[in-house]
Amino acid sequence: MAILSLMMSVLLYFLVLPTWMSKRSHKIPVRLTIDLRTFPSKQFYIDKQPSTISVAANITDQEYDQWTGTAYAEADLSNAQAGVHDYPVSLYPPKFRNQVDDANPQATFTLEAVKTRDVPVSVISSGKLNDPSEIVDSLKPEARKVTIEGPASDVGQVVSARATMRLDMLDPHAIQAVPLTLEPIDVNDQVIDRVDVHPAHVMVTAKFSMAPQQKQVFVRADFGVGILPSGFAVKGYSVLPQVVTASGTSEVLSRIAKVGTEIIDISKLTATQTISVPLKRVPGVTFTPNVVQVNIVVEAAGVTGATSKPPAVGGTTSKTGGTGNHR
Repeated sequence: MAILSLMMSVLLYFLVLPTWMSKRSHKIPVRLTIDLRTFPSKQFYIDKQPSTISVAANITDQEYDQWTGTAYAEADLSNAQAGVHDYPVSLYPPKFRNQVDDANPQATFTLEAVKTRDVPVSVISSGKLNDPSEIVDSLKPEARKVTIEGPASDVGQVVSARATMRLDMLDPHAIQAVPLTLEPIDVNDQVIDRVDVHPAHVMVTAKFSMAPQQKQVFVRADFGVGILPSGFAVKGYSVLPQVVTASGTSEVLSRIAKVGTEIIDISKLTATQTISVPLKRVPGVTFTPNVVQVNIVVEAAGVTGATSKPPAVGGTTSKTGGTGNHR
Protein backbone atom coordinates (compact mmCIF):
# COMPACT_ATOMS: atom_id res chain seq x y z
CA MET A 1 0.00 0.00 0.00
CA ALA A 2 2.85 2.36 0.80
CA ILE A 3 4.44 1.78 -2.59
CA LEU A 4 1.10 2.30 -4.32
CA SER A 5 0.53 5.55 -2.46
CA LEU A 6 3.99 6.79 -3.44
CA MET A 7 3.38 6.04 -7.11
CA MET A 8 0.02 7.82 -7.02
CA SER A 9 1.67 10.88 -5.42
CA VAL A 10 4.35 11.04 -8.10
CA LEU A 11 1.75 10.68 -10.86
CA LEU A 12 -0.41 13.44 -9.40
CA TYR A 13 2.68 15.69 -9.06
CA PHE A 14 3.49 15.49 -12.73
CA LEU A 15 -0.16 15.91 -13.66
CA VAL A 16 -0.35 19.23 -11.83
CA LEU A 17 3.24 20.37 -12.64
CA PRO A 18 3.03 23.98 -13.94
CA THR A 19 3.69 24.24 -17.64
CA TRP A 20 6.39 26.88 -17.05
CA MET A 21 8.47 24.23 -15.24
CA SER A 22 8.54 21.91 -18.27
CA LYS A 23 11.18 22.21 -20.98
CA ARG A 24 10.32 22.68 -24.61
CA SER A 25 11.86 24.14 -27.78
CA HIS A 26 12.03 27.96 -27.92
CA LYS A 27 13.22 30.40 -30.57
CA ILE A 28 15.09 33.10 -28.68
CA PRO A 29 15.84 36.56 -30.22
CA VAL A 30 19.36 37.55 -29.14
CA ARG A 31 20.84 41.05 -29.42
CA LEU A 32 23.77 41.03 -31.86
CA THR A 33 26.89 43.18 -31.63
CA ILE A 34 30.28 43.08 -33.34
CA ASP A 35 33.56 42.16 -31.72
CA LEU A 36 35.32 45.33 -32.89
CA ARG A 37 38.70 43.77 -32.16
CA THR A 38 38.12 41.44 -35.09
CA PHE A 39 36.81 43.99 -37.62
CA PRO A 40 39.30 45.55 -40.11
CA SER A 41 37.56 48.95 -40.19
CA LYS A 42 40.28 50.51 -42.38
CA GLN A 43 39.50 48.01 -45.13
CA PHE A 44 35.73 47.52 -45.03
CA TYR A 45 32.51 49.36 -44.29
CA ILE A 46 29.45 47.56 -42.89
CA ASP A 47 26.62 48.24 -45.31
CA LYS A 48 24.01 45.94 -43.73
CA GLN A 49 23.96 44.02 -40.46
CA PRO A 50 21.24 42.33 -38.40
CA SER A 51 20.44 43.75 -34.98
CA THR A 52 19.44 40.34 -33.61
CA ILE A 53 19.80 36.65 -34.41
CA SER A 54 17.38 33.85 -33.51
CA VAL A 55 18.65 30.69 -31.82
CA ALA A 56 16.81 27.54 -30.72
CA ALA A 57 17.05 26.08 -27.21
CA ASN A 58 15.20 23.41 -25.28
CA ILE A 59 14.44 25.33 -22.10
CA THR A 60 11.64 26.17 -19.71
CA ASP A 61 9.47 29.24 -20.05
CA GLN A 62 11.20 30.72 -17.04
CA GLU A 63 14.61 30.29 -18.66
CA TYR A 64 13.25 31.75 -21.89
CA ASP A 65 12.22 34.93 -20.07
CA GLN A 66 15.63 35.11 -18.41
CA TRP A 67 17.70 34.73 -21.57
CA THR A 68 15.51 37.05 -23.65
CA GLY A 69 16.58 39.95 -21.46
CA THR A 70 20.21 39.08 -20.74
CA ALA A 71 21.72 36.95 -23.50
CA TYR A 72 23.71 38.60 -26.30
CA ALA A 73 25.85 37.61 -29.25
CA GLU A 74 29.09 38.89 -30.82
CA ALA A 75 29.99 38.44 -34.48
CA ASP A 76 33.58 37.64 -35.45
CA LEU A 77 34.54 39.55 -38.64
CA SER A 78 38.25 38.72 -38.64
CA ASN A 79 37.84 37.03 -42.05
CA ALA A 80 35.91 39.96 -43.55
CA GLN A 81 35.26 40.00 -47.30
CA ALA A 82 33.44 42.44 -49.55
CA GLY A 83 29.92 41.32 -50.40
CA VAL A 84 27.25 39.27 -48.58
CA HIS A 85 28.71 36.58 -46.29
CA ASP A 86 27.92 34.63 -43.12
CA TYR A 87 30.18 35.12 -40.08
CA PRO A 88 30.51 33.07 -36.88
CA VAL A 89 28.77 34.29 -33.75
CA SER A 90 29.65 33.69 -30.09
CA LEU A 91 26.86 33.55 -27.49
CA TYR A 92 27.03 34.95 -23.96
CA PRO A 93 26.88 34.23 -21.08
CA PRO A 94 28.55 30.78 -21.31
CA LYS A 95 25.65 29.11 -19.47
CA PHE A 96 23.27 30.28 -22.19
CA ARG A 97 25.66 29.10 -24.88
CA ASN A 98 25.54 25.58 -23.41
CA GLN A 99 21.74 25.47 -23.62
CA VAL A 100 21.48 26.44 -27.30
CA ASP A 101 20.89 23.65 -29.82
CA ASP A 102 23.08 25.17 -32.56
CA ALA A 103 26.72 25.02 -31.49
CA ASN A 104 27.91 27.24 -34.37
CA PRO A 105 25.42 30.07 -34.98
CA GLN A 106 26.11 32.56 -37.79
CA ALA A 107 24.91 35.99 -38.91
CA THR A 108 24.79 37.51 -42.40
CA PHE A 109 26.63 40.80 -43.05
CA THR A 110 27.00 42.92 -46.19
CA LEU A 111 30.42 44.58 -46.36
CA GLU A 112 31.77 47.10 -48.84
CA ALA A 113 35.42 47.90 -49.44
CA VAL A 114 36.67 51.22 -48.07
CA LYS A 115 38.10 53.58 -50.70
CA THR A 116 40.11 56.77 -50.36
CA ARG A 117 40.84 59.49 -52.92
CA ASP A 118 41.58 63.20 -53.16
CA VAL A 119 38.92 65.75 -54.12
CA PRO A 120 39.10 69.53 -54.63
CA VAL A 121 37.96 71.97 -51.96
CA SER A 122 35.15 74.35 -52.97
CA VAL A 123 34.12 77.42 -50.97
CA ILE A 124 30.69 79.04 -51.12
CA SER A 125 29.17 81.89 -49.11
CA SER A 126 25.85 82.41 -47.39
CA GLY A 127 24.18 85.49 -45.96
CA LYS A 128 25.26 89.11 -46.50
CA LEU A 129 27.98 91.36 -45.17
CA ASN A 130 26.92 93.80 -42.48
CA ASP A 131 28.44 96.71 -44.45
CA PRO A 132 26.71 97.07 -47.86
CA SER A 133 29.57 99.26 -49.14
CA GLU A 134 31.89 96.22 -49.06
CA ILE A 135 31.91 93.07 -51.18
CA VAL A 136 33.75 89.75 -50.94
CA ASP A 137 36.80 89.97 -53.16
CA SER A 138 37.96 86.35 -52.60
CA LEU A 139 37.50 83.28 -50.41
CA LYS A 140 40.68 81.19 -50.53
CA PRO A 141 41.09 77.83 -48.71
CA GLU A 142 44.51 76.95 -47.32
CA ALA A 143 44.34 73.55 -49.05
CA ARG A 144 43.16 72.99 -52.60
CA LYS A 145 42.55 69.26 -52.08
CA VAL A 146 41.64 66.95 -49.19
CA THR A 147 41.25 63.18 -48.79
CA ILE A 148 37.87 61.46 -48.51
CA GLU A 149 37.23 57.95 -47.20
CA GLY A 150 34.20 55.68 -47.18
CA PRO A 151 32.34 52.94 -49.07
CA ALA A 152 33.57 52.74 -52.66
CA SER A 153 30.09 53.37 -54.09
CA ASP A 154 29.65 56.55 -52.04
CA VAL A 155 33.18 57.86 -52.52
CA GLY A 156 32.65 57.59 -56.27
CA GLN A 157 29.75 60.09 -56.07
CA VAL A 158 31.73 62.88 -54.39
CA VAL A 159 32.88 65.74 -56.64
CA SER A 160 34.25 68.12 -54.00
CA ALA A 161 34.58 68.93 -50.31
CA ARG A 162 32.47 72.04 -49.70
CA ALA A 163 33.11 74.74 -47.10
CA THR A 164 30.42 77.37 -46.44
CA MET A 165 31.43 80.84 -45.26
CA ARG A 166 28.77 82.84 -43.37
CA LEU A 167 29.26 86.43 -44.44
CA ASP A 168 27.11 87.86 -41.65
CA MET A 169 29.66 86.54 -39.12
CA LEU A 170 32.60 88.43 -40.68
CA ASP A 171 34.08 91.87 -40.19
CA PRO A 172 34.16 93.25 -43.77
CA HIS A 173 36.88 95.76 -42.91
CA ALA A 174 39.69 93.29 -42.26
CA ILE A 175 41.20 90.17 -43.86
CA GLN A 176 40.18 87.11 -41.84
CA ALA A 177 41.03 83.38 -41.73
CA VAL A 178 38.16 81.21 -40.49
CA PRO A 179 38.08 77.41 -39.83
CA LEU A 180 35.21 75.87 -41.79
CA THR A 181 33.76 72.35 -41.74
CA LEU A 182 34.12 70.38 -44.98
CA GLU A 183 31.18 68.43 -46.43
CA PRO A 184 31.52 65.79 -49.18
CA ILE A 185 28.99 66.68 -51.91
CA ASP A 186 27.86 65.13 -55.17
CA VAL A 187 27.16 66.76 -58.53
CA ASN A 188 23.74 67.93 -57.23
CA ASP A 189 25.27 69.62 -54.14
CA GLN A 190 23.85 66.90 -51.89
CA VAL A 191 25.93 65.78 -48.89
CA ILE A 192 27.09 62.13 -48.99
CA ASP A 193 26.66 61.08 -45.35
CA ARG A 194 28.78 57.92 -45.19
CA VAL A 195 31.94 59.61 -46.47
CA ASP A 196 34.51 61.11 -44.10
CA VAL A 197 36.76 64.05 -44.98
CA HIS A 198 40.38 64.28 -43.78
CA PRO A 199 41.03 66.83 -42.44
CA ALA A 200 37.48 67.65 -41.39
CA HIS A 201 38.14 71.43 -41.39
CA VAL A 202 39.97 73.91 -43.58
CA MET A 203 41.09 77.48 -42.95
CA VAL A 204 39.53 79.91 -45.44
CA THR A 205 40.82 83.46 -45.83
CA ALA A 206 38.26 86.13 -46.70
CA LYS A 207 39.31 89.35 -48.43
CA PHE A 208 37.05 92.33 -49.14
CA SER A 209 36.91 95.36 -51.40
CA MET A 210 34.63 98.31 -52.04
CA ALA A 211 31.30 97.55 -53.66
CA PRO A 212 31.15 98.16 -57.44
CA GLN A 213 30.71 101.75 -58.62
CA GLN A 214 28.86 102.81 -61.78
CA LYS A 215 29.40 105.29 -64.58
CA GLN A 216 28.07 105.96 -68.08
CA VAL A 217 30.40 105.22 -71.02
CA PHE A 218 30.00 105.75 -74.77
CA VAL A 219 29.83 102.82 -77.19
CA ARG A 220 32.17 102.68 -80.19
CA ALA A 221 31.35 100.38 -83.12
CA ASP A 222 34.44 98.54 -84.34
CA PHE A 223 34.52 97.26 -87.93
CA GLY A 224 36.77 94.71 -89.56
CA VAL A 225 39.00 95.29 -92.56
CA GLY A 226 36.59 93.68 -95.06
CA ILE A 227 34.76 95.57 -97.79
CA LEU A 228 31.25 95.20 -99.13
CA PRO A 229 30.50 93.10 -102.20
CA SER A 230 31.11 94.82 -105.50
CA GLY A 231 28.43 97.35 -106.39
CA PHE A 232 27.52 98.25 -102.77
CA ALA A 233 28.75 100.88 -100.35
CA VAL A 234 28.28 102.00 -96.72
CA LYS A 235 26.61 105.37 -96.31
CA GLY A 236 26.73 105.45 -92.50
CA TYR A 237 25.75 103.66 -89.31
CA SER A 238 24.25 104.24 -85.89
CA VAL A 239 24.50 102.54 -82.50
CA LEU A 240 21.68 102.05 -79.99
CA PRO A 241 22.11 102.65 -77.18
CA GLN A 242 24.98 105.06 -77.62
CA VAL A 243 25.71 105.01 -73.87
CA VAL A 244 25.81 102.01 -71.49
CA THR A 245 26.30 101.62 -67.73
CA ALA A 246 29.67 100.27 -66.58
CA SER A 247 29.94 98.67 -63.10
CA GLY A 248 33.21 97.95 -61.31
CA THR A 249 35.66 99.27 -58.78
CA SER A 250 36.37 102.98 -58.83
CA GLU A 251 39.99 102.26 -59.77
CA VAL A 252 39.03 100.26 -62.87
CA LEU A 253 36.26 102.66 -63.95
CA SER A 254 38.65 105.64 -63.82
CA ARG A 255 40.48 104.16 -66.83
CA ILE A 256 37.38 103.72 -69.01
CA ALA A 257 35.73 106.45 -71.09
CA LYS A 258 34.20 104.31 -73.84
CA VAL A 259 33.82 100.68 -74.80
CA GLY A 260 34.07 99.08 -78.24
CA THR A 261 31.93 96.38 -79.79
CA GLU A 262 33.19 93.06 -80.97
CA ILE A 263 34.51 93.31 -84.58
CA ILE A 264 31.67 93.76 -87.08
CA ASP A 265 32.02 91.97 -90.43
CA ILE A 266 30.48 93.96 -93.31
CA SER A 267 31.90 91.85 -96.14
CA LYS A 268 28.55 90.21 -96.96
CA LEU A 269 26.17 93.15 -96.57
CA THR A 270 24.13 94.06 -99.66
CA ALA A 271 21.39 96.08 -97.93
CA THR A 272 20.83 98.21 -94.87
CA GLN A 273 20.80 95.97 -91.83
CA THR A 274 20.60 96.15 -88.02
CA ILE A 275 22.96 93.75 -86.22
CA SER A 276 23.08 92.74 -82.55
CA VAL A 277 26.70 93.02 -81.44
CA PRO A 278 28.20 92.14 -78.00
CA LEU A 279 30.44 94.66 -76.31
CA LYS A 280 34.10 93.78 -75.81
CA ARG A 281 34.94 92.26 -72.45
CA VAL A 282 36.88 94.41 -70.01
CA PRO A 283 38.34 92.61 -66.95
CA GLY A 284 36.64 93.68 -63.74
CA VAL A 285 33.84 95.59 -65.50
CA THR A 286 30.22 94.66 -66.20
CA PHE A 287 28.28 96.53 -68.90
CA THR A 288 24.50 96.99 -68.90
CA PRO A 289 23.33 96.24 -71.48
CA ASN A 290 26.21 94.16 -72.85
CA VAL A 291 24.74 93.89 -76.38
CA VAL A 292 23.96 96.85 -78.64
CA GLN A 293 22.15 97.28 -81.96
CA VAL A 294 24.26 98.59 -84.84
CA ASN A 295 22.31 99.83 -87.88
CA ILE A 296 24.51 99.86 -91.00
CA VAL A 297 23.15 101.83 -93.98
CA VAL A 298 24.13 100.14 -97.26
CA GLU A 299 23.32 101.52 -100.74
CA ALA A 300 24.13 100.57 -104.30
CA ALA A 301 27.43 102.02 -105.56
CA GLY A 302 27.03 105.31 -107.43
CA VAL A 303 24.49 106.73 -105.00
CA THR A 304 25.69 110.11 -103.77
CA GLY A 305 27.65 109.87 -100.53
CA ALA A 306 28.08 106.06 -100.65
CA THR A 307 31.44 104.27 -100.27
CA SER A 308 32.43 100.59 -100.43
CA LYS A 309 35.01 101.02 -97.66
CA PRO A 310 34.18 100.19 -94.04
CA PRO A 311 33.28 103.25 -91.99
CA ALA A 312 36.15 104.76 -90.07
CA VAL A 313 35.99 104.35 -86.31
CA GLY A 314 34.96 107.48 -84.44
CA GLY A 315 33.42 109.51 -87.36
CA THR A 316 29.84 110.74 -87.45
CA THR A 317 27.04 110.96 -89.98
CA SER A 318 24.51 113.75 -89.98
CA LYS A 319 21.56 111.66 -91.23
CA THR A 320 21.79 108.61 -88.97
CA GLY A 321 23.11 110.15 -85.81
CA GLY A 322 25.66 107.32 -85.39
CA THR A 323 29.37 107.07 -86.09
CA GLY A 324 30.87 106.53 -89.50
CA ASN A 325 32.65 108.13 -92.46
CA HIS A 326 31.16 108.85 -95.87
CA ARG A 327 31.91 110.80 -99.01
